[in-house]
Amino acid sequence: MSVPITRDGPYVAPYAYQLAASESWEALTISATFDGTSASGSFYPCCSIYTQDGKLVSRDFPSASVAAGASAEVTYHPFLRTSTSGSVSTGAAPNVATFYRSAQVKGDPPQTVAGGSTDNLTWPNVALPSDGSITGPVIGDAFVSFNVDCITLEYLFVQWESATFPRAGVLGTQSRIINADQYAFDNNGAVGIASDGTSVVWSSQNHPNAHVSTDLLHAYVTNGDSSSHDVEEAWLVIYAWPITGYNGAIPGWPQ
Repeated sequence: MSVPITRDGPYVAPYAYQLAASESWEALTISATFDGTSASGSFYPCCSIYTQDGKLVSRDFPSASVAAGASAEVTYHPFLRTSTSGSVSTGAAPNVATFYRSAQVKGDPPQTVAGGSTDNLTWPNVALPSDGSITGPVIGDAFVSFNVDCITLEYLFVQWESATFPRAGVLGTQSRIINADQYAFDNNGAVGIASDGTSVVWSSQNHPNAHVSTDLLHAYVTNGDSSSHDVEEAWLVIYAWPITGYNGAIPGWPQ
């Protein structure tokens, strides 16, 4: 019975696997992941096969090089022939959506939140991907819309006026990886000023997540005081890597 040979890295390149004297193998396919983060220039992920006495019998690499700093998952096809239709999977820049209100940067007025209220954040300033993969929200519409299947990192930062009261900034989202609407530890609003006596404390929430097309997300704030308080700064930044065919399942997660 044949079994695949696997090795879990990371290993420093070049990495070699040597068969024991009692082993034999047939190269049906070979694949490897290359981390080019520290590469000084573009490179070709290469696979070489040698005989027992050290003679080179095969050397295979993709037709396209990998850019410096990028990574690649490469499959060396059956019989170690480069497929003319094959391509190297390289690290691509994410789509980025930014929503913010800022008195400091834009002179935006603060958003007042009544005592005991939970309000959606409103965004006077929005920068969206040009391909339409992420859209909204506009005034009167609280929801960000994901229009492609994607893996995401989502960051929400909220600065209230300087005072001590219970408050929070929360990401509400259709959940794929992390349960939605969880209050982070740093959202308890126990202090208004940091221990240095001058720095303003921000509440924040960071989500690794994944979305299917038509998923929604909204950012909201909760004022746990009996008096109204102002949100002076708020930033929502979403990094999204489109992934064709993602169906919302988590690999290995009980379904």
